[in-house]
Amino acid sequence: MSERPVLTLKRRPAAETATSEASGETAPVMRRRKTVVVAAPDPRKQKKQAQKEAEKAAEAERRAAAKEERRRQWLLKNTRPVKQPKAPVRPPRPVRLMPVADALRMLADCWPQLFSPELPLRLMKTGIREEMEADMRLRQFALTSKQLRRCLRSLTRSEGYLNATLTGGIRYGLDGQPAGVVTEGEYLLGQLRLEKVLKRRK
Repeated sequence: MSERPVLTLKRRPAAETATSEASGETAPVMRRRKTVVVAAPDPRKQKKQAQKEAEKAAEAERRAAAKEERRRQWLLKNTRPVKQPKAPVRPPRPVRLMPVADALRMLADCWPQLFSPELPLRLMKTGIREEMEADMRLRQFALTSKQLRRCLRSLTRSEGYLNATLTGGIRYGLDGQPAGVVTEGEYLLGQLRLEKVLKRRK
């Protein structure tokens, strides 16, 4: 049996080393054990790093919000509003007037001094409708306010009444007595209404 080599920390002389190499024996190599020291992370560095990452995230979010706001403003400025289709405009319905004969008959039942189907149509004083409504409430006529308006509209828009509305023409009150005259402005207004009446007949 060959003897086991004795381990030693002392270096062999050069001659022994050369002899071992010549004889084919491999000299054992001794290495020192390395100790790896893992340092604990510095809390201050970790906090600083986390703060930087939070600031980067907040900056990225702020830029994204600013970009989205610029995009929204651009859309508001450059997007044309959608035009809603216009509903077809219906022509105004023609006013249906009560026949003049019926209007005269209804009014003559209440105020025979002013209205009579047998006499020519006389011009009424300005503001006579208020007097009529007050008299209706006082004397409790069967005529309603709506019927009164229809009767007066029929008379004042008739061709005979408008032709009689001449400058200086006499107006009459409910008692059948003169109560004013036709002014120049009332005459011009009557002529305009007369033109409309004649146009509707064509």
